[in-house]
Amino acid sequence: NPLRPVWYRGVLCYREYWKSNYRAAVDEAVKTNAPDSFWTQILLAAAYGQLGDQKAATRALRALDAQIPSFPARAADILGTWLRPDMVEHILDRLRKAGLEIPELGAAPKKDP
Repeated sequence: NPLRPVWYRGVLCYREYWKSNYRAAVDEAVKTNAPDSFWTQILLAAAYGQLGDQKAATRALRALDAQIPSFPARAADILGTWLRPDMVEHILDRLRKAGLEIPELGAAPKKDP
């Protein structure tokens, strides 16, 4: 069905991601043609980070920042609304690898001197 909802393909890209098929996950995410979906940008940043494509990961992180400027501070809460705790930590770790500065879960916030 060529008129299927965008999220159909989004499910496919996450399926590939969780199978560690990062190139296939990127390909599916691009096919969604949903650059305004923060989930697409999260997946792209994490997958590109895994693939070692820092330039593409940075582009995805910039797009994510434009959509949700507070994402780094709220990442665990946002992801935790939809994903199991082990999946949240996995995605957070991959986003850190992509270059996003996200506090470690359970880490005390830094205080200004």
